[in-house]
Amino acid sequence: MSTLETVTNKAKALYPTKGKKIKTALEEVFGKQTFLAKITDRVKTVEDAYKELNLNRSDYIPTKSIAMTDKYYAQICAEIDFEIVVAALNEGVELSFANANQKKWRIWLKHDGISGFGFHNTFYDYADTLTNVGSRQSFATQELAEYAGTQFIELINKIANK
Repeated sequence: MSTLETVTNKAKALYPTKGKKIKTALEEVFGKQTFLAKITDRVKTVEDAYKELNLNRSDYIPTKSIAMTDKYYAQICAEIDFEIVVAALNEGVELSFANANQKKWRIWLKHDGISGFGFHNTFYDYADTLTNVGSRQSFATQELAEYAGTQFIELINKIANK
């Protein structure tokens, strides 16, 4: 954990216990969004997800190769961005394929044949060698999966190469 993450976490812990003046000062230094209680209030865009994790998008998005089509490059970037969104929304919860007792919620999409995929539902399954549900791009709760399936549907459609 970096020094900045440590300081930010300490500020988040102090925030609820302080008066209005201190809260205002903390908001001025760290940004008001830092102290919103629910992750779904803090992460509304891909940029918010990178910010939540204290990451710089340019460090994760590869340089476009001459051999890549624009559509393929957009799909690769969308995959990376969605991995960051999943990590941010899960707030540090480590989902493990090896843990069969851990629920992992996935987005269930329905293709409408015209405009691409739309959010349809969520589901969970226990991860074992017989399931198609691993820990990658899975969510810790149904609420988070539903939120991501609606809030980030354009990004999901880029991944589906639509």
